[in-house]
Amino acid sequence: MKTPTPEQIKKECGLPKNAQYIGWLVHNPNQDDFLIRYHLDSSAWCLMPDTAHRFESFQSASDAIKQLDIAHKAIVVIAFELSSQVMVIAPDQYRDEFQSESNNPFRAQA
Repeated sequence: MKTPTPEQIKKECGLPKNAQYIGWLVHNPNQDDFLIRYHLDSSAWCLMPDTAHRFESFQSASDAIKQLDIAHKAIVVIAFELSSQVMVIAPDQYRDEFQSESNNPFRAQA
């Protein structure tokens, strides 16, 4: 299956036209944090998606997950900037994790 483009995702999710694509991110839904940097087999995580490492493609984010051997805990998400906040969109199969409660103080409540 081909990965949808940021524009396709934006349209499908009903985001406003001024929503700006900022990149693909690696997210750990269980800890509700984002990969900020990685090198070979080490990584660092942050709570805010706007400071996370931005990958130019879904494939490069997937490759980082494989390189770090974190497929058991991390997923690829896409981020858009809406005015002063960042919206993170995950594949449908992770909807429950995204709607669960989080200790992340930067996460907007649904």
